[in-house]
Amino acid sequence: MNRILVIAAHAHTAESLKTLIPADRFSIVHLPRAELIRETLPPACIDLCVLDTDLIDTGAIRLINEVRRHLPDVPLVVAASASLREWEEDAILHGVSFVLKKPLRSALAITVLDRLLAGNASSPSRTDVPVEPPARTVAEPTASMVGVPSNLEILRDFSRLFSHSLNVRSLLQEFVLKLREVISVNRIALFLHPPQNPFLPGPVAASRRLPCACSAGIATDLYRFFELSLEGGIGAAIATHGRILRADDGPGLPADARREFEILGGHIAIPILDRERLLGIAVLGGRLTGLRLNDQELQLLFHLLEELGLAIKNSWLHDQLSTNHRLLANILGQMGAGCLVVARDLTILQANPALGKILNIAPTVGRGLEFADLPQRLASMLYEVLNGGRESACSHYLHETRTLLVTITAFRLDDQAATSAILVTIEDHTAIEAARRAEVGKEHARLIALIAEKFSHEIRNALLSLETHRQLLPTDYAREDFRTSLETSIGRETVRILRCVDQLTFLSRPLNEPVETHSLGDLLRQSGEYASAHLPAPVTIKLANPSGEKLRILCEPRSLRHALGEVMFNAAQSAPGATEITVRTETVLTDGVRRCRIGVVNPAQGFSAEAATRAFEPFYTTRSVGLGLGLSVTRKILRDHGGDAEIYSRPHGAIGDIVITLPIQ
Repeated sequence: MNRILVIAAHAHTAESLKTLIPADRFSIVHLPRAELIRETLPPACIDLCVLDTDLIDTGAIRLINEVRRHLPDVPLVVAASASLREWEEDAILHGVSFVLKKPLRSALAITVLDRLLAGNASSPSRTDVPVEPPARTVAEPTASMVGVPSNLEILRDFSRLFSHSLNVRSLLQEFVLKLREVISVNRIALFLHPPQNPFLPGPVAASRRLPCACSAGIATDLYRFFELSLEGGIGAAIATHGRILRADDGPGLPADARREFEILGGHIAIPILDRERLLGIAVLGGRLTGLRLNDQELQLLFHLLEELGLAIKNSWLHDQLSTNHRLLANILGQMGAGCLVVARDLTILQANPALGKILNIAPTVGRGLEFADLPQRLASMLYEVLNGGRESACSHYLHETRTLLVTITAFRLDDQAATSAILVTIEDHTAIEAARRAEVGKEHARLIALIAEKFSHEIRNALLSLETHRQLLPTDYAREDFRTSLETSIGRETVRILRCVDQLTFLSRPLNEPVETHSLGDLLRQSGEYASAHLPAPVTIKLANPSGEKLRILCEPRSLRHALGEVMFNAAQSAPGATEITVRTETVLTDGVRRCRIGVVNPAQGFSAEAATRAFEPFYTTRSVGLGLGLSVTRKILRDHGGDAEIYSRPHGAIGDIVITLPIQ
């Protein structure tokens, strides 16, 4: 027996050669690298060496020289997938006896090996003198080859399948008929998983079924109603073992699988893979001559069915893509808004009928919508997104007498930074904008009415006391107590009206900008005086500053005194008769900014949960007097100063029921 050394990075070359040459005459030894030759086998034990390398550069020549250095007297054959003539000549000059082109053919490989081994046996003292490659001979057709189509004829016949590559049913039918003709079996049946749309997945149970997708030589009733399953029989055996099954495998074949072979009249079951998962199973009957399919033929059939599996997978993906495209096109076509898809080269890929109606673009006979047909301003917006790198855009666009809302969304491929296409939706917002403006007008009118109602109510309450004194003025003015009451009433109601005026003034200002630095202690005392001036009886402000630090605030003093005074006035109003209001201060550091927190304690029971939530809403009040603007104006002024205010309902752990935060100068 002749020992052949195969040097190849992967074992599949050695395995392929084993299937091509007689096992009783040749023994194959595989090594992944040439430097392992002396560590594995002595040169005297090797009769011939096959080197797997492509003859396209100097790397192949260096590898040949290394092999020749280890095996100077052993014939060397190169198996190449790709080669150039000049490198083949260099290889022969460096000691290569013959160059075989992949894929290897059995007859040629055996002939080359026999001649080289015969020549090596007659010349045991072989040197590095180049060996002339033997002339290629064509084997005379034997009796077993008569009537068998040549390789080129088979390739030509199978190439007719290409025209059906995007139609699975036609592809399978042509494939089954051609395969049955080539290998001469009496029947073939292909069982496949039903194709599933990833957007509309079917039930889990359906994925275990393998209905018959195509057959030849099988009764129609059996073809239509018989199916395999991965839960049992042939399907379960192949899914478990992942190999070719024979009906005569003996006791190792499950009984239900044997029964299915009998029903179908099959002898062989071969898995159909897509190199990732099991797509289906091919069941083949016996040959018309009664001969068995040998292992080499079964291996070729397995690989052929794997290529079929890849074609089926690609066809399913195409069907899914085509179906999804039609679905999206139908959705866009039925939308009431105008839809437009524009490619980077300004080609319009999709435009629905609503777009022409909205933009008043009449279709042109003989051609579709073009980018030049779009209004100039709209086209400029689309061009800017396509070439300006913007992700998206959304804006109102006045077209003729209508208001349109244009939304542009950019799409990019994973490997591209530039925008590949844009999706444009155009909605007619003329009626919507008109309704919005009408609603805004109604809201403004309602707000004005509310302000007028609140303000007139407050002014009327203030003037009621004055009107009563006016009526008594002719008869009671001589009385001292009347004059005292009149003076008190004028002072109280004037302050009340001025407070309303101040609230509206501060509320109407766009910004109460800080301009001066003031002591926080002075501001709090002045704010307490403001609150006392608006109360029936004065109150005392009790300041609690644990740190004792004198803090200064950058502010607009008049507006900030008003804001702090409104908080204290609100606290005093909650407890009629209260004579003291506690105000606590502390400093905190937030976001790198040092701030002062001012907590005002309500002398009564504090705020209810509802009041704590709604107290800052304009015109919200729990009393029958007042505009309900005090705390709303307070928060606006504080935010103009870079601060804010929060209200807590008891129980709470804050330093006050109302906590004001201001930045420290």
